[in-house]
Amino acid sequence: MPALGGFLLIIGLLAVAWIIVVDDPHGGEPVAVVAVAPSAEDAAGASDDPQPAAPDQSADKPATTGGPKIIALNPGTPAPPPTDGDIVIRDPTAGAGRVIPVGPETGMTEASRYGPLPRIAADGRRPMDVYGGPAPEADSRTPRIAIIVSGLGLSQTGTQEAIRLLPPEVTLAFAPYGNSLGRWVSRARQEGHETVLQVPLEPFDYPNNDPGPHTLLTTLSAEENSERLHWLMARMSGYAGVMNHMGARFTASRQALEPLARELTERGLYFIDDGASPRSLSMTIAESVGLSFVSGDLALDTTPAKDEIDARLLQLETMAVSRGRAVGVAAALPVVVERIAEWAKTAESRGFILTPASTLTGRGN
Repeated sequence: MPALGGFLLIIGLLAVAWIIVVDDPHGGEPVAVVAVAPSAEDAAGASDDPQPAAPDQSADKPATTGGPKIIALNPGTPAPPPTDGDIVIRDPTAGAGRVIPVGPETGMTEASRYGPLPRIAADGRRPMDVYGGPAPEADSRTPRIAIIVSGLGLSQTGTQEAIRLLPPEVTLAFAPYGNSLGRWVSRARQEGHETVLQVPLEPFDYPNNDPGPHTLLTTLSAEENSERLHWLMARMSGYAGVMNHMGARFTASRQALEPLARELTERGLYFIDDGASPRSLSMTIAESVGLSFVSGDLALDTTPAKDEIDARLLQLETMAVSRGRAVGVAAALPVVVERIAEWAKTAESRGFILTPASTLTGRGN
């Protein structure tokens, strides 16, 4: 024991000596030093100051060994692909178009017993305008395609993969029952995706087929459905619109659907009807109350197999050519996400523009 105590004492004295003698305030953390040249205005304003010594030009050269490095790029120069060990810092102002806010904007929520609800700001800003994706800068004659991928937020792995693989022009619809919804929605908007909230509506075979808690029902009063809607709306924030989840019976009832449409209009949201029910009155009611609206034209995941999904995407292209626009809807199954991501890589080269769903409501055009 005395020998062990003496050994530990020697180790402690050596450590103290090292701290005193060696000037390493970062304690072994990786350090990168770069010379920052002043702008022309700064240089002109500081002309009377003593000139500093010329920086070591070797600091501007990429490191030839492993570890972090800083690569200076001229404006418009594409960055080289990162390698293992690189620290990538992206400029949030880079890239064309408007950046979607990551967090809720000031003045665009109201307090409720369930949490914050979306609303039109005092200055007239609507959630669908602020949180909607930017309209593409392209010839108006170019066929436009919107794709909405739904059911996100329920599976963390599936949600993460959809956000990672899908291009930002794809609209992401989140279910209100997932865990960490705020984190996932913020991540999606950070990657440039327009997000919408899925609201469960009554199907014809309810309750045998139950969309989930707080489903809006035709048998409830408008006030009761509004309370359920507020609970659902408060599950997440920063979304541009609302999309139905099921709801063939609900969307076929004017008495049930019209109060929902009016509230969405008053809150500055737009509505997506997935297009699954031929009896839906969504378009008629949306027009009557002034609700911004878009309807799905084709379900891409009817048969969730690679070849079938690819065939559906080609069918969606044919619709876009004949109509000038088309809207595809699909659930966030892994094979669906992978095929949409692959298709999107070459869509523009084939003469199609992928666009957020809200831009097809007339909001941005």
